[in-house]
Amino acid sequence: MPGTSSSSPGATLYDFSTMPAGTLPTGTYFRFGDVDNGASLTETFVLQAFDSSGVVTAPWLDVPLGATGGGLSPSAMPAWNFDAVTGAYTFDGTSVVGNPNVAFYLSNNIALTGLEVQRSTTFST
Repeated sequence: MPGTSSSSPGATLYDFSTMPAGTLPTGTYFRFGDVDNGASLTETFVLQAFDSSGVVTAPWLDVPLGATGGGLSPSAMPAWNFDAVTGAYTFDGTSVVGNPNVAFYLSNNIALTGLEVQRSTTFST
């Protein structure tokens, strides 16, 4: 993975300009795992994407492609929203009932030059 990577909470910036095409290609899968409230901590991800013009403020992720794991049900999926002003997606595990071990997948619909990921805990992946 190009850029800086971290397994600790906080913000991580990924720089895709070093990739062969200079971007993360359209259709790349994003996997989110175990985003819930099972650790008694608020498990959230906030993603903000960048292209050659700067911050992307149009929806850049497509609908979920699929989900896997134990306890798979609609109540096992975290809530998420897109903020058109900031261009950020927020995935929030506080809406999940119990502590299922579910992963879900989405893909991007535009090429990205960068991505900032803010992670609240080390429990979700």
